[in-house]
Amino acid sequence: MKQNESEVKISRRKLLGAASAAAVTGLMFGSGVGFARQGSGVAASVYGNPSDNCCPYPNVIIVTCFGATGDGSTDDTAAIQSAIDAAAAGSTVYFPSGTYRVTSLTIGKSIRFFSHDSATIKFNNSLGQRTVMFDIQTNGIDVSFENMIFDGNKDNQTAPDQLNRLYYRIVYWSARDCAYVNDKSFLSIRKCKFLNTPSNAIFLIGYDDADKADLNQSLFVKIEDNYFEKGYENAPGHLDTCVIAISGNINGVISDNTFMKNEPISMYGLGAITITTADIAVEVFSSLVIRNNLFKHYGRQTTTGVGPIGVIDFYASCEKLLIDGNRFVDSYYAAIKGKTNSRNCMITNNLIDGVLLNGNSNVKSFGISVGRGTYFGIYDKYVVSDNVVKNIYGNGIEVVGSNSGFSPAPVGKIKDVMISGNVVDVIADSNIASYGVLVQHFENAVIAGNILKNNDRAIYCNDCKVGAVISGNELYGTKKAFVMFQGYNAGEAGYSDYDGDLIVSNNLMRTTIDTNYTTFWCLYFERVSNVVANGNVVRIAGATAAQHFLRTGVQVLGQISSHQNMVQGGVTAFFATGSGTLTQTQNLHNGVVVP
Repeated sequence: MKQNESEVKISRRKLLGAASAAAVTGLMFGSGVGFARQGSGVAASVYGNPSDNCCPYPNVIIVTCFGATGDGSTDDTAAIQSAIDAAAAGSTVYFPSGTYRVTSLTIGKSIRFFSHDSATIKFNNSLGQRTVMFDIQTNGIDVSFENMIFDGNKDNQTAPDQLNRLYYRIVYWSARDCAYVNDKSFLSIRKCKFLNTPSNAIFLIGYDDADKADLNQSLFVKIEDNYFEKGYENAPGHLDTCVIAISGNINGVISDNTFMKNEPISMYGLGAITITTADIAVEVFSSLVIRNNLFKHYGRQTTTGVGPIGVIDFYASCEKLLIDGNRFVDSYYAAIKGKTNSRNCMITNNLIDGVLLNGNSNVKSFGISVGRGTYFGIYDKYVVSDNVVKNIYGNGIEVVGSNSGFSPAPVGKIKDVMISGNVVDVIADSNIASYGVLVQHFENAVIAGNILKNNDRAIYCNDCKVGAVISGNELYGTKKAFVMFQGYNAGEAGYSDYDGDLIVSNNLMRTTIDTNYTTFWCLYFERVSNVVANGNVVRIAGATAAQHFLRTGVQVLGQISSHQNMVQGGVTAFFATGSGTLTQTQNLHNGVVVP
């Protein structure tokens, strides 16, 4: 009788423990509580049915139930793959605490991968080229990873070079290489760590066909609150030489992540996030928000191989791109680099603190550089506002289009450029030319409310077709010229010759002219129709005088209207007009009205 009572008590204890565990699991995974077992077929025959201690519930698969050890030395690839295969679509595959050694796992259904204890999934040693840890091979599904650690085992893999295409990717999804599904796909990666990453932590390719370019066929991504480190520096392509690679029809958010290189530069560096096209023959746009991330020691600075890469590099085909609120610390080459074959791009509220010179390369550095695209069209609407760029060598902010002098195509002027509210403070270096703001090959631009310090030329505009407004800027410590504006050469199809108009107003400009720079012009204009220069305040300190407050070169075809400007300090001649008709009143030089 007592024996029966004991058995009853034990059974009741097991039942209560199982019920408690089920309740916790139900809360953790958001699934219903139950006791129906998972696992049959190949998985069951190889590893047996899950043991009584596993307590698998509907929609929850525990990898140790299928033979995974997590002991850090056993190859758990087959066991984990069996758990994935046994999971129903929409299930959670759960990793208890431990280190699971794997080679490659394939995913063909909607699955959530989760670890409550931050289990580590680690690449085996000495893997073959082009190995992928999690290879997603089906479109139209929903895959997520949460609270996991991925160890790429970088030091025990073969490093790539310019001749081979060795790579080791942690999460890979190429929608274009999977069977077409007329539906959206979803990927979420949050609260994960990517350690000792050899090549790409995340590599994503959306559809790249013109008839699969709308939102209904897009791969939607959410990459949030993760930690990334390391990567190979000498891979042979842009997408191989970065931590996160994105191309094709992809929409989503990359936010609140930390990217730490955590090792010295061995060659040229590497990018953190690269966005490009999957097929240069077909134009399909990505649309992303990249916000509130921290980047340290990323960027690739070289002219060899794939060339320089920004920390964030949108190489082609972005639309409605927002880069906002990120912090870049001690970057190489450029914190933010892009091409003008993207459109509707906003770069706002970023802090760029230090863009360094790499001892292995003599390429100068940039804060924000949006350069001429090499294929597709040249597009419109670039907003660069409220960024802080400091402790850099080279140009602070540049946006560059194209013209008929470039070959091959594309050819086109950027429209609707706004650069406002930025602070640019460069490290003065006599061996490195620098511009605070540089805009080239454009139709119209507004440059307003910026604070620009220690540049060779604070604001330089070249090849303007329609016009520009330069207003309300504060320019300090400039070496050669505060504002230089050169229009465009005659004869370009689609534009009238020298037809751009310019307003330069209400700017504050202060500098001490170095004795090594005897030719200093406050304002210089050429190849333009009409110019208005009103309400500017200039202070020139030191023994060396500026040559002119306002000077014009060739082909100023219309009026130069200059009123209520004030200059204090040495200026040899207030005006020097090589072309154009000057009208001026109420200008002051050292308190005296300019005749």
